[in-house]
Amino acid sequence: MALVRIKLADSDRARYEGLPEWLEFDLYAPMLSQVKLLKQQVGLRWDELVNRSNAYDMEALGAVYWLAVRAAGHDVTWDDFEVSLGGVDTEEVADDPNSSAPDGAKPTSTPSPRPSRASTASTRGRSSSSRARSSTPTSKK
Repeated sequence: MALVRIKLADSDRARYEGLPEWLEFDLYAPMLSQVKLLKQQVGLRWDELVNRSNAYDMEALGAVYWLAVRAAGHDVTWDDFEVSLGGVDTEEVADDPNSSAPDGAKPTSTPSPRPSRASTASTRGRSSSSRARSSTPTSKK
């Protein structure tokens, strides 16, 4: 999970008035204030949040949703945050910045699949820059 689109249940969007239908949140581009707030209010380091949310840990996913709601302008504390975890839809957004759909358009991303046991191995110590990326163009002969 990196850049994700988050759609809260209608009842949760009503609770946090003014939220857009889809929130976006990037786990690999935190603000320092978010890192500090996560540690102070939730008790998680950022790398723990990333690893646990990638493993579909419900508390970590709740923290991601909380941070996304805060980023959308709602100054709610972790203790006061409430969301129906079963009513949340998430989609992973492609890394290509040109692939984002305009408001109201159908998203171009696909839902994030549940990981297999083999894919939930810890990535502790890896930075986002260590993720494999291929940027070498193929040449035609």
